[in-house]
Amino acid sequence: MKIINIVPGACLFSVQVGVRLFGLSAKIVTYSLSHAFVFCEPATSVESRFATMGRVMCFLGMAILILLFVAQCGAASDSETLVLRPIASEYQHVSTKAGGCNFGFLHYDIGDSWHPDITPFGVMFCLICTCNRIPNILTTGKVTCRNIRHRCPTTACARPKVEPGHCCPSCPDEFISLLTTPGASVSRQNGLGRAHFTLVRNTLSISIRYEGQRKLRMASFMDTEGSVVKEMNIQRKSINGSQVCLVWNQLNNKQIESLKQGKISFVLKLKRQQAAGLKGDIVLHKSYSKESFEALLSSDDETSSALASFDLAKSGKLLRIYLRYSGSHTVGSATQVTIKLVRTPTNNKGARVVKVISTSQVKQENSVFKTSWANPAQHALKWLSRGNLDITMILNTADQSTKLTGRIGIKRTCNTIVCQLSGREAPRPTMTGASGYASFEFINNGKIHYQIFLSGLIHNVTQISLQATNRRQNVKRLSRLITADEYGRAKVTGVWERPSFTEICWLFGGDMFINVRTTANTIGELHGQLKQFTFRGHHMSYHDPPIMLSGNEVVPRIQTGAAGQAWFSLDKNCALHYHLMFSGMDRGRRNLMTAELQGFADYGEVPQPYNEHVHFLRSFEGETVSGFARNLDFVFLDNLVRGLVYLQVSSEEVPQGELRSQVMVNSDICRKRFPDLQQGVEMDGWCFHGNKDYYNGQTWISEDDKCTSCTCENSEIVCSPLECQRLNCTEAPILLPHLCCPVCPAIEEKVVIYYEKKNRPSMKGCYVKRDRKVYPAGAVWHPFVQPFGYMRCHACTCLAKSEEITCTKVKCPDLQCKNPIKMRMTDCCMRCPDEEDEQSDDSKVPKKGCNFRGNEYKHGQTWKPFIPLLPSRCITCKCENGKTKCRRTQCPKGQCRNSIDGASKSCCVPCSGS
Repeated sequence: MKIINIVPGACLFSVQVGVRLFGLSAKIVTYSLSHAFVFCEPATSVESRFATMGRVMCFLGMAILILLFVAQCGAASDSETLVLRPIASEYQHVSTKAGGCNFGFLHYDIGDSWHPDITPFGVMFCLICTCNRIPNILTTGKVTCRNIRHRCPTTACARPKVEPGHCCPSCPDEFISLLTTPGASVSRQNGLGRAHFTLVRNTLSISIRYEGQRKLRMASFMDTEGSVVKEMNIQRKSINGSQVCLVWNQLNNKQIESLKQGKISFVLKLKRQQAAGLKGDIVLHKSYSKESFEALLSSDDETSSALASFDLAKSGKLLRIYLRYSGSHTVGSATQVTIKLVRTPTNNKGARVVKVISTSQVKQENSVFKTSWANPAQHALKWLSRGNLDITMILNTADQSTKLTGRIGIKRTCNTIVCQLSGREAPRPTMTGASGYASFEFINNGKIHYQIFLSGLIHNVTQISLQATNRRQNVKRLSRLITADEYGRAKVTGVWERPSFTEICWLFGGDMFINVRTTANTIGELHGQLKQFTFRGHHMSYHDPPIMLSGNEVVPRIQTGAAGQAWFSLDKNCALHYHLMFSGMDRGRRNLMTAELQGFADYGEVPQPYNEHVHFLRSFEGETVSGFARNLDFVFLDNLVRGLVYLQVSSEEVPQGELRSQVMVNSDICRKRFPDLQQGVEMDGWCFHGNKDYYNGQTWISEDDKCTSCTCENSEIVCSPLECQRLNCTEAPILLPHLCCPVCPAIEEKVVIYYEKKNRPSMKGCYVKRDRKVYPAGAVWHPFVQPFGYMRCHACTCLAKSEEITCTKVKCPDLQCKNPIKMRMTDCCMRCPDEEDEQSDDSKVPKKGCNFRGNEYKHGQTWKPFIPLLPSRCITCKCENGKTKCRRTQCPKGQCRNSIDGASKSCCVPCSGS
């Protein structure tokens, strides 16, 4: 028996010819011979002779097709049986009832819409087909299909995903957990907490907000049986005030499924406590990242708590409120809930009720309450954005009543609001080779700190503006008239003082854009959408300045509309961690990209072509890629630290390189493990420190330690503590937290100046209108408090820049003398006696030796090191009390340094031609 697959191409071809010749509208052809004749019928009423000719052509096509199959089987033996098998399975006959539309093997009524099921691709969720009525014909329909991919709404997250059965991408799954003290072990010191989780593939980003007095020790995940699924120590670098950032990598499928089904709880363990300090169930809460404001509510007896979150509708006229309750009350259908928004008390006015929401306006779903406030007043939204509103939740049941209160503030998570700027995303796409990056961070009192980095600029920037969803609506001008440096790079930082409530919601919701205008592109050369990026660990922080990749740094320069950013860091084992982000690389089709580290080369040079100085990172698709590289050799690490390595990204369309940038990596941690990477072999006449170049003799204040002064001496960086002058004060010298050296304070009576209402002094300083006082800018004094007198353990100062008064506790200086004393009984800090030498005698302390590449050297010993790729005969190293300092030899006049391949072993040889 010989089986042949039937392809209905002949009949389909005949019908198509009939359509072109006679205006017949043929329908979809079935895969079965038994149904072929049905689809040769005309879809509309035409002249009978045209319809007849169309049928004749279809029948001829079918006859030719059958003859071809018979000829193909002619070589078969007589014992074989010929079976004609269709490609697709046999479906039911298409409905022949009048009206509607026939699509495939199904019948649809007029007005029906569906996603077409196309074999063998399956259901096309990005296509919507509709059965529309044909004009002047009441019962017959016409099928029209359209693509809805371009109509997908914008997402606020950076890495959206496409769920099965959907066309448009959506943000990753988000979970929330309200952390309270479990059981009856209530302790006021335990406090309250909230945990937010974002699941991106198999990585869980964790953002914890903790309000309590104890220190955090460990975070744990537990299943329904009480077994520990995962434990994570909370290190000091993970804590930022009341916020903790963690990441759980490599979740397996079982753990992900348990998390989505709500079978995992989160436990926050506190120091000096063996049992769980705070605990809460992890529940799914989609779009939590879009909600802009939140509040943690607790009752007076701390037996009940709640989490409130706020969101503004797209129209801007509806404030939505969500409350999640956890406590001793049994919440049911008979529970009555009243919600109040109260203005916090001020100096002149007391508390004020702004809005009361009754039980009838609240929808309840188990322990979750939902309500809204239509058309809120602008002054109420202003108070809310400044953190001047409290929320009160009153729960009434049959026998119990409780009141929960909390302060509303801007939501703080470990997510970062950033923006990638590229020419391809501009209102009119550009191909200039420039790129950009911006990050926004919320600070105190609703202010927003922003920083913008630009690279590859050829034209001067005329304006950087912040725009709403409508690209024509400018919200704020961030900067104007920027001139790039010689490398085409520029940086803009600033503080957005008073963003409105609506603008803050736009930032969280992904409805803000940044537009960069230049002299050559007045509409916009770079453009990008602000999105939320989830926390990915401490090896990469979106707040840190990235390495900017642009097409103008490729050699030779290339015009592209793509842009990229990169973050690099070395851990204690000298493994290189990297994270790359791109925009404008997706051109609607598959585009495989390759990232390589190439070196060594100076700016604008093509890296050397030999393989030992090219490190392949990986090939990838998409907009982000992360990973790490181990076992980097010493020469490559040395070039990486010195800035002689470049990152180059190539694509299938541009194999010679589309994006490129210089890579600078801080190696302080790596130096401890590999002492060979000692900074001391540098180019003549300059030093490199903190991404900046300094010339010989230049002095600067260290960015890491404001109390340290560094100097470039013969290409070597020498740092030492700032020398403080000896003070002769009437009051005891004090040390303020924001200063490095002690200062002389005064008592408030000698600093303050009183003035009349009409004669306010014109001097710079801090003014107190209520008491008609003025304090000079920069003045430091001990405040006077009734009835205690002068508080000498506290000091106030008038900040010169902001003209604000700040008071803090005095920090006593570290004394080196043996017998410190108090000069007065009222002094707060002790001082060294004038006759005692404050400097300790260290002349008898033995000097330390040095270890350089496994060799031991004594203090004061000098030697010639061997360093690959460098003329080490011109370098002399010396051991100075445990530190190795290397210097280049200065050749006298008329002599030059010997080259690497020179025959002479001396450093200086007569110059050629002299």
